[in-house]
Amino acid sequence: MLSVEIEDFPNEDGWFMLWELSIADDRRSTRVVPVFVNDRLVLRPIAGKRIMDALLRPGVRLTVGTASNADAETWARLEELSQDFAYNDFKDLSDRHERATKENHVKYAYALELRHEAVRRVGIENIRAAKLARIEAERAEMEASYAKERQVLPEFRCMLLVRLVES
Repeated sequence: MLSVEIEDFPNEDGWFMLWELSIADDRRSTRVVPVFVNDRLVLRPIAGKRIMDALLRPGVRLTVGTASNADAETWARLEELSQDFAYNDFKDLSDRHERATKENHVKYAYALELRHEAVRRVGIENIRAAKLARIEAERAEMEASYAKERQVLPEFRCMLLVRLVES
């Protein structure tokens, strides 16, 4: 495992992780969650964000080495703590996804209804019937697409696991 020491950064020994949380196949539905858990397996919520900010700071000095891999029990605990920590991000992403999906559906349904009303005023029966049939086929396709887009398919995967050592 990669071992990192951040120069001039107050920290404690532990594990720093970057987790990718996604609920659908689009960029708006994905978030990167920084997590820090110390050696006593205590989650430090604010430290994860501070470490990420420190690592992204221009001119940051790192001492990089290697460390032993986390054993299976430790890894399971790190994953559990990270999932618990990311739950609020998951809820936020899910809620935003639901609102955006519903908003787009309502707009599309309204546009289809306006087109439907306009077509009903067409005087020639066979043209009106053909256009109404196309609108109804589009409406059915829209409803099927909406049902698919509303599905939340959560994925939580570790993108980075680093052993952080105190400077």
